[in-house]
Amino acid sequence: MSQLLAVQWKHRQARYIVATVVRGRVTITSAGMVTVSPADEDQADTQSELAQQLRAALEGKRPPRGRAIVGVSRAAVDLRELTLPPCPDEDLPELVQHQASRQLTAMGEGALLDFVPLEEKSGESRLVLATAIVPDHVEQINQLCSHAGIVPQRLLVRSLAAGSLFLSRHADDGVSLVIDVECDEADLTVISGQEVRVSRCMRLPTDDDPVPLLAEIRRTLVSVANQTNCGEVQRISICGTEDDHDDLVARLRDVLDVPVKTFDPFEGFTLGGDLSDGPPEHRGQYTALLGMIADEANNHRHAIDFLHPRRPPLPPNRRNTLIAAATVMAAAALWFGWFTWSSFSELNDDIDRLTRRTKRQAKVVKEIRNTEAAVAAIEQWKQGDVDWLDELRELSAKFPPARDAMLARLTLSRAPAGGGTIEMQGQVRDPAIIERMETNLRDAYHEVRSRRVQENDQERALTWQFESSISVAARDKESYLTAPNSLEKQSSRAKADPTVGPKNTPSEHRLPKDSSQPSSKRGVGGQEARR
Repeated sequence: MSQLLAVQWKHRQARYIVATVVRGRVTITSAGMVTVSPADEDQADTQSELAQQLRAALEGKRPPRGRAIVGVSRAAVDLRELTLPPCPDEDLPELVQHQASRQLTAMGEGALLDFVPLEEKSGESRLVLATAIVPDHVEQINQLCSHAGIVPQRLLVRSLAAGSLFLSRHADDGVSLVIDVECDEADLTVISGQEVRVSRCMRLPTDDDPVPLLAEIRRTLVSVANQTNCGEVQRISICGTEDDHDDLVARLRDVLDVPVKTFDPFEGFTLGGDLSDGPPEHRGQYTALLGMIADEANNHRHAIDFLHPRRPPLPPNRRNTLIAAATVMAAAALWFGWFTWSSFSELNDDIDRLTRRTKRQAKVVKEIRNTEAAVAAIEQWKQGDVDWLDELRELSAKFPPARDAMLARLTLSRAPAGGGTIEMQGQVRDPAIIERMETNLRDAYHEVRSRRVQENDQERALTWQFESSISVAARDKESYLTAPNSLEKQSSRAKADPTVGPKNTPSEHRLPKDSSQPSSKRGVGGQEARR
């Protein structure tokens, strides 16, 4: 779904129509008019006030980005039929530009020009309907649109848009005169076949006297019959309804022999939104806006669009020539490549075979290196590992006897760089025993440090608590203390004199008999040992 906005400015008045287009079906959702009363203010203030009122009226109704189709009055442009020598269509823009600069009074520096080619007769002169607008008027329209919050997408001539809407309803009806009456203006547009041939605009008197308009209609009829090759006007159509123009229709029927009818511009459009109850008052004054909406919705080219005028065709496209040249060059390159490939195919095969062999060997080498790296890592880990069973056995052999010391906690841990650490917490009978224990345990593979020694009044026999840390270095299994003979001697002494405990027998480090801890969880010194 797309949304369209059409706006037309005229003195102290602006009209607008908002429509939606769904699959080519046009629905008019809003239409209205804003005016400012004549005042002593200057023209700039009046136009600014008019733009602000239009902005307020369009609040919430503008299409995305505020784009709008803007119509200008026939009185603001210079429109004239030009006769050109026979020429193809691609030469028309330059000929029109040259001829219009001499015949159109609006043509000057910065003026916008567009034209409509008229019916061409074989071998005769070309006819065009050329239109020009001065840059000052365009600048004024841009300022009004900016104040109103809209962006002109197209700049059209109002009378030609009304004629386009009439043609969409009454095609091939001969020569017709379409009269679009506004508040203080009237556009008289002559249509012959499928073309707009003449368009005039006259100011209407403020006293609603129809006589000046009747006189202008007579002059237009005579001018069409004498100065154009269209022939006489066969029908007069007034935009609006009989109720809107009953007096004008009656007078024309009395003084002219030409049939006079009314033309309802809203006929054929679907109404919705604000217009669900019916079209607005003075519906004939919306004819030009409806013509703009209809042409835009049906993707018809507007007769005159100053923002998108007809221009000379672009220079010949060299793309096909370039593509052909590139194709030839590509074919030559392919042939040369094939010749080179066929000449060195045997060498390429050897290179491929050697490359595959190299890849296979590289894969084998990579696997061997990965295996070597894994073996090296395992060897390094084994070299730095500690045989904790031998360490515990040696610690038990060198630890003080149970009557002198008892372990409460033993923690074994491996160091990341190799070796390990033994953390001990326990009680001793005398602080001097701790010093002897450190001396006994310290060697080339063990570094002993006691962090805390303090007296504990709760223990009667072992009154001193200690915390020690032993740094253990990795070593070969053969270097551990074995001494099975000395352990057997200590065991014999224990049997001979049970009251005297051996000095370095691990089995003598027991808890007191009243200990509540189960014996299955005891370690070195009779306390819990954990790795």
